Amino acid sequence: MPSQIKVDEIKNVAGQYKIKTNVFEGQTTAGSITLQGEGTATTNLQQGVAKSWCNIQGKSTASIVDSFNTASMTDAGTGLYDTVFTNNMSNDDYCATTAAGEYVDNGGNRMCGLRARATTGINIRAFYDGNSAADLEDLNVATHGDLA
Repeated sequence: MPSQIKVDEIKNVAGQYKIKTNVFEGQTTAGSITLQGEGTATTNLQQGVAKSWCNIQGKSTASIVDSFNTASMTDAGTGLYDTVFTNNMSNDDYCATTAAGEYVDNGGNRMCGLRARATTGINIRAFYDGNSAADLEDLNVATHGDLA
């Protein structure tokens, strides 16, 4: 039988409840850590975190402002942006969420949406007033799902 440590509280050497670690692993399933959510519900840590996100400055010379698990972005034409994941998704059934805006509100509606998705990245399209493709200042995309 494996050794067991049973305690009521764990504190670091300074007497605080802060514990530092580099890896969490489930006891019976390595890829699944269950957390107590709100009320009596539980949630899964791995399923609940974003697997990638990217903030793109789309006007003039399009570029990535900041990102996580996004290796690169290509300006594929007016209002078209192709992102590439650093670590691929396991399938193309993941959830992709997009948002768009301008740094200064000059009226009109700015939006972007999913144009196509693959295990290797996401293609988004940006619009001004919902009609014409446009290079917008602020584009954001985040993904939730399973990494390969």
